[in-house]
Amino acid sequence: MFMQASPPDGATRLVVNPDIRYDLHGQAMNMRSQGWGGDPWTHDGNEFWFSPDEVMLGSQLDEGHVFYVDGAPTDSSSSS
Repeated sequence: MFMQASPPDGATRLVVNPDIRYDLHGQAMNMRSQGWGGDPWTHDGNEFWFSPDEVMLGSQLDEGHVFYVDGAPTDSSSSS
């Protein structure tokens, strides 16, 4: 498992082994004030939104890969 707080631009930088298979998903936490909706998972007073799981080799993971997180605002002018 890998967990890291993202910088303000929302990007997480990973170094991967091209020959290893990774089970990945994106996640956002406590984004209701930024216009996120849906039915987030909650724990200890925090809200979590997740992307679908993706399985791929490190060699298949492209730079700039984007995870679409359920509940994110659909309006491109909203903060994310």
